[in-house]
Amino acid sequence: MKRLPKYTPAEVRNDPYGFTYKEMSEVIGENEAKALYEELYKQLPRKKNLSMLVKNICKSSDTEKYVYELKDNKYIETVFIKRRDGGTVCVSTQVGCPVGCIFCESG
Repeated sequence: MKRLPKYTPAEVRNDPYGFTYKEMSEVIGENEAKALYEELYKQLPRKKNLSMLVKNICKSSDTEKYVYELKDNKYIETVFIKRRDGGTVCVSTQVGCPVGCIFCESG
């Protein structure tokens, strides 16, 4: 018995970034999946999306924190934590990071 895909072709075409290449292939076929995948990833990012505003920089003896304002007025952060043996960098690339570090406002 042939297993039916759990997604429809319309779902894959409407939200292609939500599916893996394998899932696309299973639902819309190898040729169409390949063409769609190549189309999605051949485009370079738009210049308007490449810049962020540095909203705030906080420095102390053991940390440096950079807050970036995105185009939608939400924020992400990068924190450098100095250590005896070097340093650690935390880069929050999503608004509402689920980790919840005490030094970061992204979560």
